[in-house]
Amino acid sequence: MKLFAFVFLLISPLYFAGSVEDLTAKAQSQDTLAQYQLGQRYLHGEGVDVSVNEAIYWLEQAAISGNPEAAFSLANIYLEHPANSEQTDRALYWLTTLSVSGDTEAQVKIGHVYERLNRLDLAKIWYQVAAKKSEKAQNGYERILQKQFNAQRAKQISSIDHLEETVEHSSPETKRLPETASKLGDNNDDEFLYVSLLLTCLLVSGSVWHKKKIKKLNQQSNALDSHAHKESLSLKHQVQDQEKTIQQQKRQLETLYRQFKKLQASKGAPSRPQSSPQEHNIALACALFGFDPSNVPDSKEIKVRYKQLCKIYHPDRQGTQEEMKRLNTALKVILSNVNK
Repeated sequence: MKLFAFVFLLISPLYFAGSVEDLTAKAQSQDTLAQYQLGQRYLHGEGVDVSVNEAIYWLEQAAISGNPEAAFSLANIYLEHPANSEQTDRALYWLTTLSVSGDTEAQVKIGHVYERLNRLDLAKIWYQVAAKKSEKAQNGYERILQKQFNAQRAKQISSIDHLEETVEHSSPETKRLPETASKLGDNNDDEFLYVSLLLTCLLVSGSVWHKKKIKKLNQQSNALDSHAHKESLSLKHQVQDQEKTIQQQKRQLETLYRQFKKLQASKGAPSRPQSSPQEHNIALACALFGFDPSNVPDSKEIKVRYKQLCKIYHPDRQGTQEEMKRLNTALKVILSNVNK
């Protein structure tokens, strides 16, 4: 047994060395999987000495080539070995890349990082994005909401305390009022004056806050109106382009219809047989629908073409009553010929 263990210890370094050499050769030839595996080897010391720098190099090569596992592992290394703020920025870069592509684990991770950096607004966004798929994200989102609520409440309490302190030390006259009142024995009037001053300050402060809030809401409303106006203009241009296309198609069909009528009206060769009125009507109807009279499709396809032409000839779609009437007549002629 001891002999077997000794032999294994002698052979294993050679085995791992050869394996690392193969991975290095593949990684140098831009094999993404090999780059990721080699980076893991250097990170955990499997067959090689632990080297964070080598691990980062090969994992970056794999991440740049689009390997998501390498990008996530790279972000963890930067977060676990934060030499400076630049390392954290690099971790956030790779986590953001994965999060944008829909990686839920990366979204939770980046939310945790922003929460640790006390950038609660960004943390709340990423937690909220991942909350539908991750319970951790949902808990993180609720935690951020609680932190923001606590911070807002503390800020309000601090503002009230500061306001009360300002009122108490605002002017020498305020300080002398209690002394004068005590000398005169009129404590009730002094307390009433103090409370009145405090309420007045609170009302002024509330009014200023309310005006700022209204101003902010107006700015947001203006921004939304501007965005809606841009979208409205874009839709208007799209409708105009569609109307131009419909008008063009309509002119082409009318030209084709007139040309066909001219051909039918013109006299053919003497040996050419004269067509009957029914055949003439069918030919005109097929010309309007764009069909070959000798190869009319089935009723299902005719009705599909009818719906398409309605979008052009209907009075609500830049057409006229007369054009729509002519289209309906042509439909009846074609269907009566098909259903024979």
